[in-house]
Amino acid sequence: MRPETMASLATNEANHEELVQAEAIPSLVGVLTTGTPDTQAFAAGTLEHLAIRKECQTDILAAGAVEPLVLLLSTGTAKAKENAAGALGNLAVNGDKISWEC
Repeated sequence: MRPETMASLATNEANHEELVQAEAIPSLVGVLTTGTPDTQAFAAGTLEHLAIRKECQTDILAAGAVEPLVLLLSTGTAKAKENAAGALGNLAVNGDKISWEC
């Protein structure tokens, strides 16, 4: 599934479980480091939406998303930076309710 498609699906919380079941999170994390600037922004935006749900946060952390999201804050396009900051912010909101040991 393309990052653009996943980003569109992720805007509707009803689709979050489908994305998790499709194992989209590891693919999205890979795009954060190997994708084009546009696909990196889409991937970060998708993770931003998924990170709203604490059920997804553990999967996002386990996939190693924090380091590439932080890297995007300094190297990404303006949209990638905005989405990466949002994803990290959403991860932090419920940070006391999840295990950070990944």
